[in-house]
Amino acid sequence: MIHFIADVHLGKLARILRLLGFSVYYRNNLEDAEIANLASQGDLVVLSRDRELLKRRLIKKSLYITSTDPIVQTVQVISVLGLEDSIHPFTRCSLCGASLCHADKSAVYEILPPSVRDKYDTFYQCSACGKLFWKGDHFRTMTRLFERLLDKGLHLPN
Repeated sequence: MIHFIADVHLGKLARILRLLGFSVYYRNNLEDAEIANLASQGDLVVLSRDRELLKRRLIKKSLYITSTDPIVQTVQVISVLGLEDSIHPFTRCSLCGASLCHADKSAVYEILPPSVRDKYDTFYQCSACGKLFWKGDHFRTMTRLFERLLDKGLHLPN
């Protein structure tokens, strides 16, 4: 499995890749030296629009991102690295990137927003940060995002 680290300018790309099921380390305050060190220690592929960062000796695997459009960036990452078969949507937390686990409704009922409690039955919870997810408006928005990726040239195997 491939693991990424995204520089501070690629927050939207990191979030989209997480929504597609990829492991992406991202913080909006990462310094270039920290990115290089983490990449070398964790065998991470560095995603960046900064050519100087990608020239650092510690960075062994990288991809220069050519676009400023997060949708085009996502298509580039998946296409160039041949990751079409590795897409597993909605299996990672979009906030922290950890895996999502099924959450029993009775266990999370009290912390659900009142408008959600009786409307949905299936819930997922981040194994790290605890954020809850369900197939509501956010899921439909992400489904439209996926359609935009296909419109921009993302090719999936049959």
